[in-house]
Amino acid sequence: MAKPRKTPCLDYCMHYLSRYPKTEKELSIKLLQKWYIEEEIQKALVYLKEKNFLDDQQYADAYIHSEVIKKWKPIFKIKQKLFQKGVDKSTIDQVARQYGEQTKQGMKNKINKEIDKLKAKWVDGFDIVQKLLQKGYHFKLVKEVANERNQK
Repeated sequence: MAKPRKTPCLDYCMHYLSRYPKTEKELSIKLLQKWYIEEEIQKALVYLKEKNFLDDQQYADAYIHSEVIKKWKPIFKIKQKLFQKGVDKSTIDQVARQYGEQTKQGMKNKINKEIDKLKAKWVDGFDIVQKLLQKGYHFKLVKEVANERNQK
């Protein structure tokens, strides 16, 4: 038996999305937790998509830009998080390709900072590479950064 609700489904969606953008899957789950029926949820989702209040591609674009470009987190981990949030894999890959070179340069900067931190802790050689790989950085990129540092 459904619990009585105080606000209509669309009003709740607008309130919920106004605080922080969500994916379609996240919003659907939240609405189901609030005991809205499937028919109301589908109508609200269609309306929100038509008005561009709910767009998984825009969400993925903003999320990748924030996490990878600005914070220099490994793209592999960010792709996993987006997939868990319900964004389609093809959409994730398409958006990630748009930021290809920026992503690579950002991760190189982050790897350089990580190497400096590890060297300050007297970690050296293979241990640095191992720790970077554990954090999700690709071996090829770690190797490039190491070669660049050795040439300086």
